[in-house]
Amino acid sequence: MRISYKVALVGGFPIAIAAIIAIIAWFLLNEAERARGGAVLAGSMFRNLEAAVVARDNYLKAFAGDRGVFASQFDQSAATVRRDLAELSGYVRDPAHRTEVANAERLLGKYVEQMRQVVSVTTLNDRLIADMAARADSLIALTEQARARQHRSNADIVASLAERDTRLREMRDVVDRAQDMRAALADLAVQQAALAAAAESAGHPAE
Repeated sequence: MRISYKVALVGGFPIAIAAIIAIIAWFLLNEAERARGGAVLAGSMFRNLEAAVVARDNYLKAFAGDRGVFASQFDQSAATVRRDLAELSGYVRDPAHRTEVANAERLLGKYVEQMRQVVSVTTLNDRLIADMAARADSLIALTEQARARQHRSNADIVASLAERDTRLREMRDVVDRAQDMRAALADLAVQQAALAAAAESAGHPAE
């Protein structure tokens, strides 16, 4: 059963109970000796029934962590209405009136039971929502950790590539200098050979 249907169903019980209380109070007003006590009980029931409705509405609108307070307020108000109905049965003598009181008690019992079902459903939903939120937070944390690790890994790769590039440049410089030295030695050898050849042709051996 969907929670919206449960809420709508719970909302109909206070109206029926209030109507029965109003009928009983009207009959009691015709009997002077019990009118005062019955009127007091009827007024008390109306107030507590209204308090139960307010507690129910506040429960549905409250955040998950605050629902328990309003559920307790509803239970207290409903229990007071139940006690007042039990006491009211002592004021009525007509069997039809007693039947109405019993009917009001039956409706109140259904009202309380429906409210308990609403509490059960919302409690389960709140728990599931909290669990999903916790999992989402955990997933976000793991994602951030993975992102940080990837960032560090990328930084290490960049640093390693930069180090290798530096080594390659150094090696290239060494090779370039070696080639320059080889070319210089080759030029020197050519020059020495030319000098030797010139000296020999002139009849003066090179020293």
